[in-house]
Amino acid sequence: MIDRFEGPDGNRHLITVLQQSSLVEHQEAVAKRLAELGSLVAVEKDKEFITQGNSDNDIYFILSGQADVFVNNRHIGTREVGDAVGEMSITEPAQPRSATLIARTPVVLLKISEPDFQQIVAEFPSVWKAVAQTLTKRLRKRGDFLNLPNTRPLLFLGCSTETLEVVREIQSGLQHDNIEVTVWTDGVFSGSSVTVDGLLDTVKQTDFAAFVFSPDDKTISRKGEFDAPRDNVVFELGLFMGQLERSRTFIIKEYNSDVKIPTDLLGINPIAYRYSKGDNLTTAIAPVCNELRKVVRKLGTR
Repeated sequence: MIDRFEGPDGNRHLITVLQQSSLVEHQEAVAKRLAELGSLVAVEKDKEFITQGNSDNDIYFILSGQADVFVNNRHIGTREVGDAVGEMSITEPAQPRSATLIARTPVVLLKISEPDFQQIVAEFPSVWKAVAQTLTKRLRKRGDFLNLPNTRPLLFLGCSTETLEVVREIQSGLQHDNIEVTVWTDGVFSGSSVTVDGLLDTVKQTDFAAFVFSPDDKTISRKGEFDAPRDNVVFELGLFMGQLERSRTFIIKEYNSDVKIPTDLLGINPIAYRYSKGDNLTTAIAPVCNELRKVVRKLGTR
């Protein structure tokens, strides 16, 4: 597709497309200067051409195709023909890239170095206004994502007081992984009581949640009396499950436990461990840690 913009005819087409850019605003003279100083780049589908954290500061004008924008691995938007990307380097050329751009489709770009773009801005001061307007719109859009993804996945562990030792073992078992593990007792909630607001605040910050179901209470159903987890543990799991995807929410239970799982939670496959009195709990919990580890590595932050 890059050949559409090469040669005399391609150059005319290039200038026409550049005039559609929000930074050019149909100014033919600006488009011609960009075409003169820029270089054409073809990017294959699924390839990165801007990487978050890198120090390069070129600006790219999308001539054909689409590209997805990711911040901390979270998709926050899509750019297409008429968009320029990497424009933040115009105002902060020494700052690292704030996002990653990946070609959603095969993409053709016009690449402009930051010094060359500064030269164009000096020649055509009206471009500054367009840059400012574009940045303002994008920063406002990013305001919808102020609760940016965690730098590393956050796993919340809930349980009754009786099974606190189990979640502590899980926390210890994952201490060397790139996972931040928070147990409900780790100062998550203020004061001595757990409020719904406190839980919701925690959910907003959490990428994964796992709850230990143990036979702490009895429940009576049509088929008789059964062992059941504490009501508050079931409630908290339901709250997290409603905010997170099912794939990010887990039930943990002892393999031989007949604890009754509420029917509306049956879609969650429990992670089971085998443990009898006298067994080494660390060894028993290791498979649970490994299952959690695999899922967290696969899905990453929200």
